[in-house]
Amino acid sequence: MKNYYITNDELKKEIIKSLEENEITKELHILFYKLATNISMKNTFKDKTKHFPYLIDDMINEGYIKCTKKYKNFDFEYNNPFSFFTTIISNAFLDCIYKENKYTNIQDENKEKIISIIYSK
Repeated sequence: MKNYYITNDELKKEIIKSLEENEITKELHILFYKLATNISMKNTFKDKTKHFPYLIDDMINEGYIKCTKKYKNFDFEYNNPFSFFTTIISNAFLDCIYKENKYTNIQDENKEKIISIIYSK
């Protein structure tokens, strides 16, 4: 059976290895993607994306990309990389949801304007 959870020690070890090599290791890529996928399955985000089921893949990818960009910012003084990257991914998810809602609202407004123009003639 595959291991679908991530431990702080495992994540910290891979971050240290990546910082030493000055390049993200393959294992760290896998851990970031696994973390983003697991967070996307939380009820918090499932409820917010029920109207946009296609958005889940975009959210996972956005969270993963943000982690790969910000892994060097992790401060080892706090000793909790899981929390750090969970926050990054959650914020990336919320950004995706916000952008999609904004885009949908703009589309709805434009549809209403077009309908009012058509029926006003």
